[in-house]
Amino acid sequence: MENDTTRSEKAYWTNEVAKRLDIAVTTVRKYATLMEKHNYKFIRNEHDQRAFLERDIIVLKNIQSLSKSSGITLEEAVKTVLEDIPKTPVSPPDIKENDQLQAIIKQYGNEFTTLKNENAELKNMMVELQDMMREQKEYIAVSLEKRDKQITEFYKKTIEEKQERKKSWFQRLFNN
Repeated sequence: MENDTTRSEKAYWTNEVAKRLDIAVTTVRKYATLMEKHNYKFIRNEHDQRAFLERDIIVLKNIQSLSKSSGITLEEAVKTVLEDIPKTPVSPPDIKENDQLQAIIKQYGNEFTTLKNENAELKNMMVELQDMMREQKEYIAVSLEKRDKQITEFYKKTIEEKQERKKSWFQRLFNN
C-alpha cells in the first residue's frame, strides 16, 4: 500500500468502519461490493482485504444517509453518490502499515525471547530450590533420628541408674 506521495492517511478495516457507521460488517461489505460494481477502487492488502480511507468512509456515510432518507434503492443511492465524486484517479496514500506491523512483530518477538529466557532461569531456580529443600529435609530427618537415639540412650541410662540406686548395697556388691 505504498505510493510516490509523501502523505500518510490512516486506513480502517471493515469491522472498524462498521463500528464507526453503526452498521453490520456484512452491510459494509455489501456497500463496498456495490461501489466496486460502479468502478470504485479500494486499497487492498496482500490478503485482498479492503482498507477504507477517510474519504471511503465519507462516501459510505453518504450512501447510508441517502438510502435511508430518500426512499431510493441502495443500488440507486450508490450510483447517485458515486456520480458526484470527481473522476480523477485517486492513488493510495503512503501507508507504512506493513513496516509498522513488522516492527511490532519484532518487538513482540524480542519480548517473547526475553520472557522465554526468564522462564528458563526461573525453572532452573526452582530446580535448585527443590534440591535445597530435599537436602534440608534429609538433614532434618537425620538430625531428628540422631536426637531421638540420644534421647533414647539417655532415657535408658537414666532408668538403669535409677534401678542401680534401688539395689541394696549387698546386691551392688555381688552384682546380682
